[in-house]
Amino acid sequence: MKLWQLIVTGLVVHVILFYSIFDVYFTSPLVHGMTSYSSTLPPPAKRLVLFVADGLRADKFYELEKDGKTIAPYLRNIIETRGSWGVSHTRVPTETRPGHVALIAGFYEDVSAVAKGWKENPVNFDSVFNESRYTWAWGSPDVLPMFSKGASGDHVFINCYSAEWVDFGGHDSTRLDTWVFDKVTEFFAKSKLDKPLHDKLHQNKIVFFLHLLGIDTNGHSHKPYSQAYLQNVEHVDKGVKMMEELIEDYYDDDGQTAYVLTSDHGMTDWGSHGAGDPSETLTPLVAWGAGIQLPVHEQTCGHYTDNFCKDWKLNHLLRNDVEQADIAPLMTYLIGAPFPMNSVGTLPKDYLDISDWQKAEALYTNALQMLAQYEVKMNQVKESSISVTFRPYKELTPTKTFDALKNLRSLMKNGLYQQAIKEGDLLIKITLEGLNYYQTYNRLFLGASIVSGFLGWMAFILQLALQENSTIKLNTGSYLQQTTLFIILGLLVLTVLLVQHSPWTYYLYCLLPVILWSKATKGLKFVMHHLNAIKGRKEILTLSLSIFITLLGLQILVLGFFYRELLSIGLVGMALWPFFNSSITFNKISVIGWCVSCLLVAVFPLLPLVGRNSNIAVVMVSGLAEFMLGVVIVWWEHKRYKRNRINWILIIECIFILVATCVVYITKSSIKSGNGLPLYCQIFSWLLLVICPCLPLVSENSLEERLTSVGLSFLALYQLMCITFEGFFLLSLSMLLYFWLKMEHESLNNNQKKILNQIQFNNTNFISHHNSTACRSLELADLRRAFFYIFLIVVGFFGTGNIASMNSFDPASIYCFVTVFKPATMGTLMMIKNLIPLLVVTCVFRGVHVITKIPTRTLFLLVLLMCDFMGLHFYFLVKDTGSWLDIGTSISHYVIVMSLIIFLMLLFAVSQILTTFKFKIFFKPSHHEAKLTN
Repeated sequence: MKLWQLIVTGLVVHVILFYSIFDVYFTSPLVHGMTSYSSTLPPPAKRLVLFVADGLRADKFYELEKDGKTIAPYLRNIIETRGSWGVSHTRVPTETRPGHVALIAGFYEDVSAVAKGWKENPVNFDSVFNESRYTWAWGSPDVLPMFSKGASGDHVFINCYSAEWVDFGGHDSTRLDTWVFDKVTEFFAKSKLDKPLHDKLHQNKIVFFLHLLGIDTNGHSHKPYSQAYLQNVEHVDKGVKMMEELIEDYYDDDGQTAYVLTSDHGMTDWGSHGAGDPSETLTPLVAWGAGIQLPVHEQTCGHYTDNFCKDWKLNHLLRNDVEQADIAPLMTYLIGAPFPMNSVGTLPKDYLDISDWQKAEALYTNALQMLAQYEVKMNQVKESSISVTFRPYKELTPTKTFDALKNLRSLMKNGLYQQAIKEGDLLIKITLEGLNYYQTYNRLFLGASIVSGFLGWMAFILQLALQENSTIKLNTGSYLQQTTLFIILGLLVLTVLLVQHSPWTYYLYCLLPVILWSKATKGLKFVMHHLNAIKGRKEILTLSLSIFITLLGLQILVLGFFYRELLSIGLVGMALWPFFNSSITFNKISVIGWCVSCLLVAVFPLLPLVGRNSNIAVVMVSGLAEFMLGVVIVWWEHKRYKRNRINWILIIECIFILVATCVVYITKSSIKSGNGLPLYCQIFSWLLLVICPCLPLVSENSLEERLTSVGLSFLALYQLMCITFEGFFLLSLSMLLYFWLKMEHESLNNNQKKILNQIQFNNTNFISHHNSTACRSLELADLRRAFFYIFLIVVGFFGTGNIASMNSFDPASIYCFVTVFKPATMGTLMMIKNLIPLLVVTCVFRGVHVITKIPTRTLFLLVLLMCDFMGLHFYFLVKDTGSWLDIGTSISHYVIVMSLIIFLMLLFAVSQILTTFKFKIFFKPSHHEAKLTN
């Protein structure tokens, strides 16, 4: 199998394994075909006003300032005099779309739905807006359309500002919320002159939705602890007061309006969200108006283990926490609309100012709505299963469901409302457990298939690696019986999947291990050949020890995802490597450089995460250091090789580093002063993004010069994305990679150099190696080289960001390119920033190939084997129970590791282009390149 075929095959396999986590753990909970249910009792309110302060953290909203004052005095007064309050607990992923779906539709989208569509529904679902008579909404173009386009009928009306208004680096973001308040004011003023609109506004079951994005935008731009963020909260507080006065005046204080204020998600201290940190999952909830319970004064705020009430000085008021999906049934009950059919929210009865009889009736309706989903889900699973293998949920059989509903009716008929409320809560709890049971019905089956696929792939690439270093021939005729067995097994699996009407992805997950194991077992002869070749205790002990140390190192990498400090310990261990090779004589300067650079890079995992504190001064110093180093390299190269010409490519790259540093400074200053991103800075940044990857292709193919060009070129591009010490990190990592090359060259003993016809380090050429067919057999030292590569890849990814979470990377790092909110563009740019150190490491690894004459394909297989060991490890650590922090972390770990494996395969291909391809230009070849050509 050729290298490109192996890369393509690996990409396909790993994309399947990557996506499998969403089918195994996070499938869509949506089912269709239910009947809607609404309370038969008169609703407490005719209309509802929903304020969603996007990105508002619970602590920043509730806590008092140092002087004892609150930043939201109006809402604080509501909490203390005429409303109910609590904390709304969101779920992973803490993003805008899933948060709003949970709030307004009452269910939690599967994690993958974020990537399926942003402005429109990837699937149809019911919502509070859909069940209302009319809904009017104002706010962001990234939120409102997904509810209007999914609504049945023409009764959801939206008004959005331009997407260009969402600018993280430009104007005051409070203007987004001001726009909403102004448009609502204009709307009610217009309705007085528009009789059809006036008539609609005076009907029941209507909703006003005000999406307020300013807080989230200011949080991304300035961080949640900034004055801009806090002042925006104060601005929203004033706006809410203005809106309530406007609406109450319009309806002549009829007391028929209910108000709810909450948030879709919180935000970390460094201005990101998406994972399960408490700062992201804890959001405020305040409700007041028609049908809402007045404040309940208690000695304590309730049975909560946290100290929030005490910290927020609200210990004297009863606190009612809810799950985010519970807000949807609360809103529909208030206006008398049917519960959203896909809702899994439990009506938060403690927020309602109604009698126990009304609460019992409401919970009964809530239970009917959930049982309708349960029955549809159960029938779906039953129809897609072989009847003899179907395992029903024993706690909620049809008989038990009938008895539970009958018991609830009997209790209410006999006036035992408190008991009916308890039984209603219990029935809803059991129904949710039943829904989860059928939601995860096929998890064991799919999980076993995925694990088998992982193991089959690892066995396949292991036998390929052994086959590369084997002289025996494979007799294909002897495997006819074995192939027939796997064909029969595949047909059996296919038949079962067809009978069960399984989704098409199940065919991939179940047939993949059959194909991989059929290929892997064909190489069993190579495995036995190599095992038999190991003779003597010393060889067995050496091999066992090498494998043990490699597995131990991989385990350190796995633990490094939880404890960053372990990567520093690993780098210290790498620094000691030359001292454990007494048989090899290293150059003292190389050893010192290796040790110093290892220890230097080891500092970065111990530093605070990038994004929490930006420092433009550090960026400037790092840029100047990179520029000075580049100038020294150009001068040294010119002096060393006594060239008759100047290496203009390296000089241009040095100039780019200096200019990029200036662009970062200008951009930062402009944004800080409120003037936004300068156009000329933006144009230069995008030009550099295109030019920098191309510059190395113009330089010579000699190992030293091409890698120097790669390093300087990507340092310039990386500098544009720095907000603190990242530039120093990449500079230190580049130094470490240089000394790694030197050490690997010196680790070759004299016999190897003679046999391999090794030329001088500085004269080694990428093209001559690429065209050469002279490669040696695999040796134990190659295991170490593969591990070093993986370790440096993880360090390169981890050095400036917390890879335990997908929310670690600050969008401020790409403000030189774009500040207007564009998720796809911003995500791609942040991904490029994360991949630059990895690409530099991979290019140097190609240099290690050249120097040591390692068979490229074989070493690539070893790298894949080690990475897949880590991927399988993290697959077993994925969880969907426990705290949302643990769930989000486990998802992030698996997603990042699998993404790394996929990107490594792509980086191998890109690095081959960067190191071997060359544009023909007018520059004359250098002295040593001309020598190699001749």
